Amino acid sequence: MLFTLPWHGFFANIGMKTILILTDFSEDSFRASQYGCEIAKLLQADQIILYHAYQTIVSITDIPQSSVENNLVIQEDSMDLLAMQHERLKPFIGSDIRVTLLANDGFLPEGINELCYEEGVVLIVMGVSGKTGIERTVMGSTTSRMLENSDFPVLIVPPQAVIGSGVKSVVLTSALKDMEEVPMLRLFSFLDAFKPSLAVVNVETPSEHENHSPEIKEAMAKLQNRLAKYQPAFYYIEGDDVVESILAFADDHKASMIIGVPEKHGMLSFHKSVSKKLAYNSKIPFLALPALQKPNPVIMTP
Repeated sequence: MLFTLPWHGFFANIGMKTILILTDFSEDSFRASQYGCEIAKLLQADQIILYHAYQTIVSITDIPQSSVENNLVIQEDSMDLLAMQHERLKPFIGSDIRVTLLANDGFLPEGINELCYEEGVVLIVMGVSGKTGIERTVMGSTTSRMLENSDFPVLIVPPQAVIGSGVKSVVLTSALKDMEEVPMLRLFSFLDAFKPSLAVVNVETPSEHENHSPEIKEAMAKLQNRLAKYQPAFYYIEGDDVVESILAFADDHKASMIIGVPEKHGMLSFHKSVSKKLAYNSKIPFLALPALQKPNPVIMTP
C-alpha cells in the first residue's frame, strides 16, 4: 500500500530526486529517519519515501481467506505506524519535500532495487539495529544484504549520529588498487551537496607501505587528479586491522561521515566484510557507494 502526502500532480514522479528511508519503527530506525530527513534537504530531494517491509507468516492451517485478511490487517497497522512516524518527523522535513508512505509484505532487500529505479531513488537510508535482540539480528542481516545487493547508495546511520550539524567532514576509504569500480559521479554528487572537508585514507600493512607497485602509485596520482576540486588531504596509514584503523582515524579527526565502496568483484575498494564491519561498528554514518561493474575482457580468437 502506498500513500502520498501532499499530491503534486499526475506527473509528480517524473524526474524526481527521492530518498528512501527504511524503518522498523524502533527508536534506532527513527534516529536514522531523522538523519535521512536532514540529508534529504542537503541533497535537495523532491521526495522522501518512508518504507516498512513486514513479513506475514502463513501456517499450514491457514485458509486462503484468513491469510488475505491477516495480511490486510498487518498492512493497515503498518500504514498507521508510518503515519505516526511521519508526524514525528515533520519538524525535520523540508516544507517543499513530498512525503510518501509505503508498506508491503516482503523481505529486504528483495524488490528494493526495482522500487528505487521506479521512484528515482538516489539514496537509501537505514539504521543498523532494532528494538530487541532478535530484531537486531534481523536488521543486521538486512543491513548486510543491502550492502551486498543494492544498486544504489546506502547510508547506514548509527544511534549515536548527530542530528542538525550537517556533514562537515568526510573520510573516504579506498584500497587504491583499481580505479575502475569507484562510482565517481555518485561520489561527486554527494561531495558537491555536502561541501565537506575531505580526507582520503588508505590503510596498508607495513610491507604494503614499503612496496608500492607502479600500479598503486598510478592509482594514487589518478585519484588525486580526479578529486582535486575538493582539495582532499591524503593519508596513508599503517595497520593490520583495516576497520579499527579507519574508525580510529575518523574519531581522531572528528569526521561526520565515512564513505566506502563495497567490492562486488575484482580487486577494488573494500571487501564486503570490511564494509559490513564499518557499518556495524562506526559511531558516525557510513555511506556505501555500490561499485561499478568492470567490463568483461574481450577475448579475440584467431
